[in-house]
Formats: sequence, C-alpha cells, structure tokens
Amino acid sequence: MLLRLITSIFASGTPRQKASNTAAADETGVVLARARKFLKQDMANGAVPARPIGESNDEAKGLLARARGLRASGNLVEASERYRETIGLDPHNVEAVYELGICECQQGDWLAAIASFCNALETDPANAHVYDELAVALSSLGFQEEALAGFDKAIRLKPDFAAAHFNRGTLLSTLGRHSEALRCFDLAISMHNDFVEAHYNRGNALLALFREEEALSSYATTVSLRGDFAEAHYNLGNTLSVLGKPKDALRSLECAIALRPHFAEAAYNASLCYLQTGAFSSGWRLYERRWQTPAQASFKRQFSQPQWSLDDDALGRTVLIHAEQGFGDTIQFCRYVSLVADRGWRVIVEVPASLKSLLGSLDGRMQVVARGEALPPFDMHIPMLSLPGAFRTELHTIPSKVPYLEADHMRVEHWKRMLGKKTAGIRIGLMWSGRTTSRNERKRAIPLQLLTMAFSTFDVELVSMQKEVPVEDQPVMNHDKRVRDFRESLEDFSETAALISNIDLVISIDTAVAHLAGALGKPVWILLPYAADWRWLLDRSDSPWYPSARLFRQSRQGDWSNVIEQLRHEIAESIATCSAMDLTDEAADS
Repeated sequence: MLLRLITSIFASGTPRQKASNTAAADETGVVLARARKFLKQDMANGAVPARPIGESNDEAKGLLARARGLRASGNLVEASERYRETIGLDPHNVEAVYELGICECQQGDWLAAIASFCNALETDPANAHVYDELAVALSSLGFQEEALAGFDKAIRLKPDFAAAHFNRGTLLSTLGRHSEALRCFDLAISMHNDFVEAHYNRGNALLALFREEEALSSYATTVSLRGDFAEAHYNLGNTLSVLGKPKDALRSLECAIALRPHFAEAAYNASLCYLQTGAFSSGWRLYERRWQTPAQASFKRQFSQPQWSLDDDALGRTVLIHAEQGFGDTIQFCRYVSLVADRGWRVIVEVPASLKSLLGSLDGRMQVVARGEALPPFDMHIPMLSLPGAFRTELHTIPSKVPYLEADHMRVEHWKRMLGKKTAGIRIGLMWSGRTTSRNERKRAIPLQLLTMAFSTFDVELVSMQKEVPVEDQPVMNHDKRVRDFRESLEDFSETAALISNIDLVISIDTAVAHLAGALGKPVWILLPYAADWRWLLDRSDSPWYPSARLFRQSRQGDWSNVIEQLRHEIAESIATCSAMDLTDEAADS
C-alpha cells in the first residue's frame, strides 16, 4: 500500500459534464499542451516573468476565507464556487487559483485541476508547490512522464521540498522503479526526519527490492512515529512473516485489526500466521476473511444456493465443491471431498480442466466437472479451501490417509515404456521451479545447476518433471545429459501422476507436483525456503498432511547450501539402503 502526500484526495463531488468523447479528448489535449508548455520553460533564464500580484480587496479576502472554511469542512462543491468568485474579483490571486485546483483534485476532476494549476503558473511561474500539485494531477490522469517532469521542476525550484521528493518517489514506485524511488524517500527523510509517510513508502520500496530486514526497520520507525497507522502495522506484520517470524507478525497484524476491525487483508494474513503456528481454530475462522480482500473478492463465486456447513442434513441433496486458488491447493484439499460424501451428500466437484481427469480417481461417489462446463443442479455449495474450517480440523484430526489419488493404469504403463529400464539404482524426479511469473518464485525456486550438485558424486537417474524449464536453466539441461526431459509429454496432471508412479523418489520445491506426489503416497522430499508457506508449519521435517513427505528447510534466508548438503547425505543413505536391499534379494534368489 503506497501513500501519497498530496493535498488532493478523492472525495464526493460532482464532476463536470463532458459534451462528448470527442470534445473531452479535445479539451484534454488543449489542457495537456498548456501544462507541457510550463514544464518545458527554462526558469533559470527567466523565460516566464511573473505577473504582478495585486492586493486583494476585502470582499475577495472574505470569499477566500469562506472557501477555505468550506473546503476544510468537506463541502467541496460550494468551496469551488467561492474560490471561483474570489478569482473573479482578483484574477491574479495565486492562492485562490492554486487552492481551487486542490479542491478540484479532491473531487477527482483532474483535468480542471490541471487547468487551474496552469492558471496559477501564469501569475507565479516559479511556484514549486503549484508544480508539485500539477504533477500529482497529471499522474492521476495517467500522464506519468509529464508528472515526473513536474516533480523535477518543483525540486529544481525548491531543492529542499521534501513533499515533492516524496511524491516523485511514490510515482516511481508505482512505475516499478523502486531503486530510484528509494533515493527519493531517503532525500525526503533527510530533510524531514519524522516524515511518517516517507518512512512507510521507503519500507514498501525496500520490500519490493527484497530487502526485507531494511524494510522492517522502516516500518518499525513508521509505527513508532504514528502508533495508529494501521497500514504500517499491517506491512510490519507481513514483513515479519516473510522473514519467517509468524508469531511476531501476529502481534503487528492484531494491532492493525484493532485499529481497523474491518481490515480484511490484515485478518487474512493473520489467519496464515495462526495456521502456520498450528493454531488451526483461529486460523480457519479468519481464513474466511479472504473473500473480503481486494485480491480475492473478485474470485468469490456468486450462487443463489447457500454455503454448506457441517450441521446441514444431506436428505438426498447435492453439494457443489468448487476449487479455488492454485493447483496445489486443489490437490491438497480435495481429500475433504470424501468426508462430505461420507455424510450422505451427493457431491459435484468443479476443478480446473487440467485436473479433471486426475480427480476422477478421488471418489467414485462424486461427479467431476471442469471449470467452465455447465454445472449440474445442486442445493448447496462450498469453496474447497473452506472445507478444513467447516470440518473444524485440528493438527491431530487432519485426514492424512494416503494415497487418496491414483494414476491411471494405462498411462502408468505408457510411461513405464517411455522411461525404459532404470539406468541407475534409484530414479529421482526433479521439480526445481514453478511459475516464473510469481513474485514468490525468486525465493522458492532453486537453480538447476545448484540442485544437481547434490547428485554429482552419485549414480542416480534424474528425470525432469518440469512442464516449463526456466530460460536460465536450459543451458544446464542441454549440458547435463543425466537429466531426462519429458516436458512435451506432460499435457496435464494425469500424465504427471503416471510419471510419478514410475519414479522412486520425487524431489521438489513447494509446487503442485510436491502435493501430487504426497497425494499419491510417493516418497517426496520438499525443499522449502526459510520462510515457508503456512501449510508446512514451523520447524518440522515431516508433514501431517502427507505421511510420505520429508521437508528440507533453508537455515538462512535465500541460502540453499544447507539443503544441498542435507540432500547429499540423505541420497547417500538412500542409495546404500537400495544396494543392501538388492544384495538381500540376490541372496534370496540364490
């Protein structure tokens, strides 16, 4: 959440009527051209002399005072009228023209505001504050390069203008230019050390640059300066969570919720911290707040049928369970479908098309449909990730029986023929990268070259389970002939399940493939970043969700070296165990 230190904020008001789209475009072009003229003028050469500013008469002064009072009370429409009356009596009253522009910004009438700021500059072309607000209005209309020029002009006119440095940094952050933004926030803070918003946005920029420890310091400073700043407590909590400190994060998130009880994002993120620390009861309850967050509200399904609960009687009725979020979430939580069917309900499960075939093996009592297909009639519904809360799941009651998914036998035989006879004592499937578009990918992915170092001294057969190989890993794939590549054949998760069934061990980062291996009951070693997802809990090498899983965690943020060493050790033991079993089998045969 970025803050902008601007006088102009959105408020209720009546925007001006536009005669037509063509007329509006023409008006925008005229006003923008005028603004650009001022932005290009060279103040150092005195190219635009200031107009004389006369003394306002008593009537104009009285109207200006009334306009200010109306604006302060939120009566923006009437305030604008009083400003215009003031300007009618005193056309060169820069304060009145400038404040009219601010009032128009507050009503969201950015084009009128730009025109007003240009009018102010006609009289006072060296006014840094007017350029700053002009830039804000330009930015709000999407003219970002012009806005940057406006902030630059304001700063040239007034180098110690902290607010202009701040606003420039905020715009750069929205453009993804976080390093430049950080320099702006640092300048603003150097001029105004208790500049709360600058400390806050500095934290945001640092977080975007993956400099979490420094971001933490900025957010801590922010809340020390303004204890009632709910968003700062929220971001402080999020940063602590990213740093693998969910218990500390909870304290900050709870502060944010106390300050803003309807702060859905804080409640949702608090739910993840509760779940990660094993406090499932509180976690599932707050997890339902996810539908109130901007990120997920648009994905909430709108059905006329009520949401299912554990206390509802089946009575021959049908419930729709619809998947949400990622493939891994669906694979993990589809285990609850059988529990619903056990209570006598007819069950329809809606999932992404790439999972439809796979989930056909889940429970013969249910009907699987792909998202986008016509839904059969149903009486109630429930999002899939609401099922653990509905069943009041605790750590000791997690339905952990595996396998609960099964690969298609014909596909398994097909992959057996494709893979051929094992070329080494142990066949290992590798998954080292997920979606390259995900922001979290930078932390959870492991470079293929680094991962293969764990196998450098062992005779093992390596099989890539990647449907997509990151560009930076392709040279390693081309060079290391031990890694077999089947990406063209992995059309959906049914194919991946059949491949897994022909593999001795899956080694994967936190992806849907890891969940699939666990759901199939296949031995799977999951490589986790220092601050792992909530479902892997804290400080455990096992998972109550998947009995066949082992967890390998980073001991330091961003450092996979301990994981690679642990893999080396465990692979050596696995190979020794396999060799011992082979010798035992040979002795029995003789």
